[in-house]
Formats: sequence, C-alpha cells, structure tokens
Amino acid sequence: MSTGANGPNHPVDQARRLAAERFPDALSVVLAGSTASGRATVTSDLDLAVLTEDGGTSRRETLRFEGRLVELFVHTRAGLDEIFAADRASRRGIMQRMYAEGLVISERDGAGNGLKRRAEDALREGPGAMAPATVENRRYALTDALDDLADAADAVERLAVAGVVLGVAADLLFDHHRA
Repeated sequence: MSTGANGPNHPVDQARRLAAERFPDALSVVLAGSTASGRATVTSDLDLAVLTEDGGTSRRETLRFEGRLVELFVHTRAGLDEIFAADRASRRGIMQRMYAEGLVISERDGAGNGLKRRAEDALREGPGAMAPATVENRRYALTDALDDLADAADAVERLAVAGVVLGVAADLLFDHHRA
C-alpha cells in the first residue's frame, strides 16, 4: 500500500474520500491520531472525529475503508458537549485532544476551527482539582502499592504492581498540574 504524499492510498486522501462518501453533510470531520501527527505506518488506522447536526445520535463505529481500518467517533453538537464533560470528569481529555491536535479535513461554516479552539481551551483549562478525600485515597493507594512492590518476589506480580504504581502516581501528578 502506498503511503506517499501524492498516492491515492495516502491515509489523508483516504480520510477525505471517506468523509465525502459517508458524511457529506457533516459540520466537521477531523483526522486525528498517528495519521494526523505524521507518525502513521502502512498498517495505521484512521481516527476520525465527525461532528453532525443535532437530531442524530453520537456513536463509535469501526469499519474498513479501502482496506484500511477506521475508527469513527460521530457526535452531534449536544453529544459532543456531553463527551467533553465526561472526558473532563474522567480526567482523560481524549476527544478534546483529537479535536485540538487533529487535522480538519472537512468543515462547514468554520465549524472545524471553532471546535479546535474550544478543545485547545478545554485542554489548557484542564480538569477541576480532585476532591481532598480522593487525593488522600490515591496517596494511600500509592504508598500501599509501593509497599507491595517492594515485597513482590514474583516477576509477573512486580510488573502488575508496577503498573498500579505508575497509574496512581500519574493520576496524582496530573491532578497536581491540573492536566
């Protein structure tokens, strides 16, 4: 499969054709992930965030288009508001990152650039601070996991506990930086 900048199988060109075929009335289609960041390989999938008019439903869909795996994240305006709020509450910012860092490949009435700015603002603002009780519970979980890590004799157990340590430590660090 050609991934050259001008070939018909170039992933950005494939994303544009998919958007035109499946979502001709979309307000915005944004290509995200490794393809948008220039890190795609011949086996990379296409991650597309699609904003549609209200009245439809928000959904995720996986399909193949021209032989390439595609992950679709289809949202209405109201649905996107809900997903942005859920991502903020979960402290992950997945959709905000897709819209902030993605490549707008199709838009109506400037919707794509408006979403990009909104997502960038949301990422800069970050999530609210964790409740003090949550921070204390995570600190306890971290020190408990560190004790378990120090005592783990089995290599597989050490790896599993190290994963817990890393996850809890990352949550605390991100909370500290409101990221």
